[in-house]
Amino acid sequence: MNVVCFTVVHKDEGVASFEEIKQFLDKLTEDGRVFMTPTIYHGTPAIRAAFSNWRTSAADVNIIWEALCNVYNRI
Repeated sequence: MNVVCFTVVHKDEGVASFEEIKQFLDKLTEDGRVFMTPTIYHGTPAIRAAFSNWRTSAADVNIIWEALCNVYNRI
């Protein structure tokens, strides 16, 4: 499996809208460490992460997680 879909959930407001997902991803791209794309999965706005390089390591996943958390904490 090399594509993962997940979404952003607001602490009190539920799942983020497609527009909010796009805004989140714009900020993530500006961060410079990670690039992901928006999608809709079974009717739910989501983020698509593709791991297509066979050399992707646990350290890379940690960088991705850190970037996601940093951007989420700034919004």
